[in-house]
Amino acid sequence: MRTCFACGVKAPKSELLRVVRTAEGQPSVDVKGRLDGRGAYVCKGGVTAGAKGWAVRIKRALRMESEVTDEFLEELADALAGVNEVTSEPQHKIEDR
Repeated sequence: MRTCFACGVKAPKSELLRVVRTAEGQPSVDVKGRLDGRGAYVCKGGVTAGAKGWAVRIKRALRMESEVTDEFLEELADALAGVNEVTSEPQHKIEDR
């Protein structure tokens, strides 16, 4: 069982998407769940592209020192959109701060 860093829901690893901080300190979407580095999981419900609030949560979950880029947020949203095609769970909502 893993916990979604966005909403706190506990779910099997197979139902979540892994995000990892690489050795270079940058976030990366780990679709196969096998990349080296500090990982965190997010529900397949999704992240809306460009939501600044998600950057804070990702940075905290991955214990990053650098800022999360808008390009990475879009990459994550796209990865989750591909996953969302097989699930009917609602999208997470977070307001920009």
